[in-house]
Amino acid sequence: MFRCSCSLILFSFFSFATLAAEQPLTKWSLAVDFTSWQEQLSITNGVVGDWGYANFTGDFLKLERERVFTEHHSSLAELNIGYGQTTATGAGGNLSYNVNNIGWTGAAASYRYLYNWTDRVGISIGPILLARQINLPSGATNINANSGYGLNYGALFDFRGRLFDHIILAQSLGYLTVRASTFWSLGIVYGF
Repeated sequence: MFRCSCSLILFSFFSFATLAAEQPLTKWSLAVDFTSWQEQLSITNGVVGDWGYANFTGDFLKLERERVFTEHHSSLAELNIGYGQTTATGAGGNLSYNVNNIGWTGAAASYRYLYNWTDRVGISIGPILLARQINLPSGATNINANSGYGLNYGALFDFRGRLFDHIILAQSLGYLTVRASTFWSLGIVYGF
């Protein structure tokens, strides 16, 4: 009887410990990123059309949630809000268009798989969704310009190196798929 009670108590304790261990640890972080990407620029005067490029640069404020499943495997979810400036150029073809320092605002979300090689170095990969708003002015002789799309998606690869206990340096490289190209960012992450 005593042996059966001890076995039942030990079984209950280890079952509870197993259930508790299955709940992932959640870590929260804030980050500031410098970001850059390029989009295709469509320019037209109503009769003739041409192409150019719009270069976006700016800053994102980012909230991150990391869910740690094992020592090396985590998931990383991000929500970003950002602002910046655009330089749009279309020259050398049928039409010429050039504007500088046009403001944009935007938001992004990403959910990635994070692999931690060590407690100081990790890489992540996953999809990104980027929404941005920009109003490009009409150029000379009523040239209309449209840059990419307001909503874009792609893939993101991230390299993370822990500098101090709560400070991480993160560099991201990715690709936006709809009339856009390489997405790059460099940021400082503060974990709390």
